[in-house]
Amino acid sequence: MSDQQPQNGHGYSSDEIAQRVEEFLRAVEEERAGKREVDPEYPLCLCLMDCNCTEADVARLSADPRIRETLTNLALDLNWFSKECDETALANALKPLTKLTRLDLGLNLLSDMAALAEALKSLTELTCLWLNDNGFSDADALAEALKPLTKLTELSLEDTGLSDAAGLVKALRPLTELTVLYVGQNKFSDADADVLIEGLMPFTKLTELDLNHNEFSDEIEARIIKAVCRGERSEEQ
Repeated sequence: MSDQQPQNGHGYSSDEIAQRVEEFLRAVEEERAGKREVDPEYPLCLCLMDCNCTEADVARLSADPRIRETLTNLALDLNWFSKECDETALANALKPLTKLTRLDLGLNLLSDMAALAEALKSLTELTCLWLNDNGFSDADALAEALKPLTKLTELSLEDTGLSDAAGLVKALRPLTELTVLYVGQNKFSDADADVLIEGLMPFTKLTELDLNHNEFSDEIEARIIKAVCRGERSEEQ
């Protein structure tokens, strides 16, 4: 099969991905020329979701100086990079994209947090990061990966296999700007409630916390959210 052909019925060829990139760059030029209005909170997104994108496609993307200069919002979710993916190569391909403020890597079957951590050292402008539905259950590796991302306001760790509550709150400590945290569909239980409350209380800007589909009782889940979310605290006052 030619590398110009999609590998499955839902994928895109490399040429089609390149076409999407050119469409994004035209949109950037339109924004700069005042011909397109963009909400500053939601910058123009290069959406490569569910494109059967590979690490080689990401490398070609980041090799383009126009992309390195302009890309702040990249969606790579739902590509299911698979066990054949060279995650070190993927991380290396992400490193040059230093202007990124929003990055979605959800639903990709990734598992090498150490490799991703090397990329995140370069992506210190990130404010929103989605890592959901990957195999990132090692809290120590997660802590190393998140350490440089002090500007993060939104983080998704849903369905990553996390079970170490103390390890999670330790990993989150540098992220003092967090307002939104998704950790649903993991393996936390009622026994973790006090650790999570104590660990998340210092996050005074947190307004949204998703704990759905862990192993909490409804009462304990509500108690945690009421204790740590700013909006819930304000209601009590």
